[in-house]
Amino acid sequence: MIPRMGSSIFLFCRIAGTCYPLLNCLCCFWFFVCLRLCL
Repeated sequence: MIPRMGSSIFLFCRIAGTCYPLLNCLCCFWFFVCLRLCL
């Protein structure tokens, strides 16, 4: 049940998170799909 936009956001969070962990956590806060990447 993940929309295409959600998957692209997930990808963005993952790529951005490698360089900016804080940005990744911000994404996780709004999009619970990548919540695991924060923990």
